[in-house]
This record gives sequence, C-alpha cells and structure tokens, in this order.
Amino acid sequence: MIGIDPFEPLRRQQANKEEQMHRSEAFLHDWDSLIQAELHHLAEILWPDGHLWGIIPVRQHRVRHKAGGGSYLWWVEHDIPPYDMYRCAAYRVELSLTDQDRPALNVESGAGVYPVTPPSREALEAALARAGQDAPLVILREMGEALDP
Repeated sequence: MIGIDPFEPLRRQQANKEEQMHRSEAFLHDWDSLIQAELHHLAEILWPDGHLWGIIPVRQHRVRHKAGGGSYLWWVEHDIPPYDMYRCAAYRVELSLTDQDRPALNVESGAGVYPVTPPSREALEAALARAGQDAPLVILREMGEALDP
C-alpha cells in the first residue's frame, strides 16, 4: 500500500508562499531606498524644512515604513495643527504582488490611488507628482522612529 501524505497540499502551499515572499523581498530591496528618496523629495516640496532661531534646520515631515498582510507601505506624514490630536497629512506608496506574482506599486492621496505602471523610477516620480497635486490623506500619527533621509 502506498502511503499518502495528508500534509502534502499544505507543504506545497507553504512553499509557494515562501517563494512569493522571497520574490517580494527581492523587489522590496530594490525599491526601498528609491521610494524613501522620492517621498522625501515630495515632502520637501510640499512642506519645506523650517529653521529654529533662523539657523537650526527643523524637518517638517517624517517618512515611515510598515510591512504586513502581503504588502509593504511607505508614507510621508506632516503634522496638522492642533498637534495634540495627532493628525497628519500623508501620501502613501504601496508595494504588493498581484495574483500573477508581478509587483504592483500604487501611490495614494486623499483624492485617489495612482498606479505606477510600468514599475520604474520615472513612473513613480510621475505618480507622486500627480498625487502631490491632490489633497493629502488625513491619518493618525504613527508613534515611534521614522526613517531618516
């Protein structure tokens, strides 16, 4: 009698998830610094750095990153007064894999979502420029360490 492994479908499913995660991480590695740099650039245009006593530069924005649920998010945030309510104006970039295991990049503003197609630096810059013309998202401030430029 031939033994049938009842866990074989689960093992294949787990192997497929691991392979998809590996491809996603490789794509993430290629795009992480580019997305951070482009978000910093957008934020410097929208919310220029201030100066304390006219000499000490004070950054007016933060770039943050979060992974989870099969996608990766980067966003730039700027505090909205009154500051004790912890609200921020924000623009987001999301990286995920489609059903065909192809990377998908999207830029989100308060008015909509702009796909970055094809995934390239020029297309990302264009999508961020379009999103920057819209009103930002209004989100609650994330606490903790932000990504430095």
